[in-house]
Amino acid sequence: MSSPFVGPIFEILAGPHHTSFLAHASILEKSETLRAVVQGKWKDSIEHKIVLEDWDPQTISRLLEWLYTGDYESPFPAKTSQPQTEVMKIEIPKISMSSIPDVKKIAPCTFDFGNGGKKFGTTPKESESAKGSKRPPTPLANIYFKKADPEIVTFRSEAFKQWAAKFTETPCDLNFEATLLAHAKLYALADYMLLPTLQAQAFQRLKDLLGFISAKVYTPPSHPGVLVFRDPAVVDDILTLVRYVYANTTGLESEEEPLRKLVSTFVAQNYDQFEDDKGEVLKLMGQGGDFPGDLHNKVRRNELALNEEVKALEEKMRRNERVKKEEIEALESKVWRNEVGFSEYVKALEKELVKAKTTIQELQKGKTRPF
Repeated sequence: MSSPFVGPIFEILAGPHHTSFLAHASILEKSETLRAVVQGKWKDSIEHKIVLEDWDPQTISRLLEWLYTGDYESPFPAKTSQPQTEVMKIEIPKISMSSIPDVKKIAPCTFDFGNGGKKFGTTPKESESAKGSKRPPTPLANIYFKKADPEIVTFRSEAFKQWAAKFTETPCDLNFEATLLAHAKLYALADYMLLPTLQAQAFQRLKDLLGFISAKVYTPPSHPGVLVFRDPAVVDDILTLVRYVYANTTGLESEEEPLRKLVSTFVAQNYDQFEDDKGEVLKLMGQGGDFPGDLHNKVRRNELALNEEVKALEEKMRRNERVKKEEIEALESKVWRNEVGFSEYVKALEKELVKAKTTIQELQKGKTRPF
């Protein structure tokens, strides 16, 4: 079996400043999108150069890290006093480009990179399945990239679990933006590169992070009955995530796009926690697109589900009241029957007593013998 480290080297130029990365062709061919260039006859194919101006260097770095290792690292949320930093994880040795033969100028590559993570020829459409549905929204924990894929749950990062254990009960002001966007950007890039396994991995890690944020909702002693995020700044971070996801993913015909479903469900299920930033939420909804409809459907379904729960509770209370009333009536009936029986018993005793008195009187007068 040939080594993946033997063969042509391609230079990848990421971002507007063309940050340079080098990678083996055999590694890049794991992506159907990149394979078309590596094996193609375009100018970029022959010059062994791929320009990805629409993707930032950190995201390209994570893509290459995953292609080489099957995993990737991302920044952990940090306190706002300690800004999150992006570190280039992949360090592929620089290889002299002189080893790549010069080629004559030919027609430029017609393979269009970028497109904001969207598949070509598709247009965003609201999921038909989400329109007018009265069923409760899917809980965040039950949203998957692909329900049929049993390996999705294995994509959780152990490093994240260890980090999360330190902060779950801590009301500190954490900055989640860089971490949220790191996973979302890689998800969009994996979608464009036709790498569903990487897409599922980024989805799962973003889902875990949102679950961690949801777990940190609590009731402050000063405001009983009110739920708030332990990290107030996370509201702005979530809205930034929503903007990115809806700008860089495409609505699907038959079902909700998984990442859109995940983030809109998170906002809907935590809508009250966005109370202080309702202006920003309304501003975001006023910008149009698919998010307002997705959020409205889920909030409405939350309300309908809550109303159904209230109705069920009221019906249960009415049933309990009926049962209690029937029990009381049965008890009263039993008491009444007992009272009636006791009254009859007393009357019978009184009759016997009258008879006894009469007998005694007759005996005393000597008119009647007892035997």
